[in-house]
Amino acid sequence: MTKTIAWAALALWVGTAAAVGVLFFKGQTETAVDGRQAITLTPEERDIVLTEMRTMLGSVRDVVAGLADGDMKAVIDGARTSGSNMQTAVPPALMLKLPMAFKELGFSAHSGFDEIVVAAQQGETPDMILAKLGEQLGRCVSCHAEYRLP
Repeated sequence: MTKTIAWAALALWVGTAAAVGVLFFKGQTETAVDGRQAITLTPEERDIVLTEMRTMLGSVRDVVAGLADGDMKAVIDGARTSGSNMQTAVPPALMLKLPMAFKELGFSAHSGFDEIVVAAQQGETPDMILAKLGEQLGRCVSCHAEYRLP
């Protein structure tokens, strides 16, 4: 009897771990009419993702304005707002719903803002920082071309 319970518990644990693993990599998506992947979120979760995106867009604005004014402190402050420190605000349940490629783009975008901070701190030229910002915007375009949040 004890062996049976142990095997049942092990099977349940393995099944649960496998389901969480599949959800972690695949997320909750379906193909939208326009061919993009529609990520299924609650209204509150959608607001979290959209708020993060608007914050990143604000950082882009702040970096550009700082570069235009020759103000590297503004560049650093603007980029730092959307750096890796932002990732801690995402609830674990929401992270499970996001497909792996979306998460990878997000992590890459946050790291890219960190790279802009370091570049500005190390005295890289505005053109070099603009090139990094162009890479950032490429990530944004890729994400918006692939995903939607209905």
